[in-house]
Amino acid sequence: MNHIISQPLPMRVKVKAAKLKDVDSLLKNNFCDPWHENEALKFYKDIIDSESDIAEDAAEESDTVEHGDEDDELDLRV
Repeated sequence: MNHIISQPLPMRVKVKAAKLKDVDSLLKNNFCDPWHENEALKFYKDIIDSESDIAEDAAEESDTVEHGDEDDELDLRV
C-alpha cells in the first residue's frame, strides 16, 4: 500500500570530504566493499559520487586559477 512516490531533494549544503570518507568507511564496514551495488544504498552512492565530481571540478578550477598562463608577466606596480 505504498501510494507515495518520494523524490529526493536537491543538495543545498556541501558535504565535507572528511564526512564523505567516514560515511563510505561505515558503509564498507556494515555492507562489505561492494556496497555501491546495493540498490537500497543508492542515496548514499549518489551523494558520494556527486560530491566527488564537484570536488574534482573545484580542484581543476583552482589549478587553473592559481597557475594561470605561464606567458603572463607578473605586474608588481603599486
